[in-house]
Amino acid sequence: MDSIETSAIHKYKLFPCFWGRLIDDVVCIWKHALESLDLYHKRLNSFDKNVKFIVEFEEKDKIPFLDILLIRRDFYLLFSVYRKPIHSDRYLILHSCHPISVKPGVVVALVDRIAFGIRSLEFLDSELMYLRYILFCNSYPVKFIDKIIRNRRIKHDNRVIGVSQCTELNLPKSLISLSYVPILEEILKRIFRKHNIHTCFQSVRSLGSSLNSGKDLTGEDLVSGV
Repeated sequence: MDSIETSAIHKYKLFPCFWGRLIDDVVCIWKHALESLDLYHKRLNSFDKNVKFIVEFEEKDKIPFLDILLIRRDFYLLFSVYRKPIHSDRYLILHSCHPISVKPGVVVALVDRIAFGIRSLEFLDSELMYLRYILFCNSYPVKFIDKIIRNRRIKHDNRVIGVSQCTELNLPKSLISLSYVPILEEILKRIFRKHNIHTCFQSVRSLGSSLNSGKDLTGEDLVSGV
């Protein structure tokens, strides 16, 4: 991809006025005629037989890029969360057999995705309310959800106005990794915490390690620039 970008993007007279890429996903702004875009698209696909670009156009001034929905307004862009039509709104259920410490992490990650990813205030509150409803449907208590949302929004607001979060912390002296066993996990965590030792838990054998991805390995000489 790096070689294609270097040799193709600015090689022709007409090229995108903006080109942003993350691995193999690209978003660009084309200010010229659609006929010239079709020609430019064909030229891009002619550089490497193994790399083919597929063009998607905005619909009703909206286009998704990764998990962000880009919304075009007159002279600026708005950002919201993008969910695929097949998205089920199913996340790790509160009562599932996982370490208790993982459950708040699920909520924090989803809240941060909205609080730090959406810069448009008109979508922020509605997305957080929708997330609140989804987490409640996944068995998370409302007070638990609201507490995390409140704390993460405070951290986000402080980050925006430049307030330092650095304080003198009592950092753990050591870290120990253990196999996860329900019930026993919390008992061990409390014991090690008294000695200022941080604990993390992992499965002895994950399902993913037992399954073949079905993909052929890529040679080392072919992964440069990806």
